Amino acid sequence: MDFEVPKGLIIAKMQGLQATVLKIDFAYKLAGKIRVYTGRGKSFALYKCTVRIQNEDALTVFWKALKTSESFNQLKPDLVQLKCQLLISRSVTRVIYIDNCFNNCHCLKDIFGTDVLIKLDCFHWLG
Repeated sequence: MDFEVPKGLIIAKMQGLQATVLKIDFAYKLAGKIRVYTGRGKSFALYKCTVRIQNEDALTVFWKALKTSESFNQLKPDLVQLKCQLLISRSVTRVIYIDNCFNNCHCLKDIFGTDVLIKLDCFHWLG
């Protein structure tokens, strides 16, 4: 309930943001803490990971909890919608930073175009 009240305002603010640079980040700790309760003492974790997409100003333009780990198949419709949303705000994405650029660059180029640069984020250079 705490999220349902301001949800419309949060989504409207995210949809108005521009982004020429996107940073896609998957996280696992928070997803395991999101529990679905089916009865007294009975619960299960529905999500495996969360994804957050931020622009060049570190403002979140999209987020979602996923049922599978780093699934671009599950995320593809949302990325298509994000691209349309960015085009409406007159924003053209030039660079996308991601933690696994080699496996996912084809999917991202199919959505955002072949002229977008797909780069490994600096945190994973060292790994």
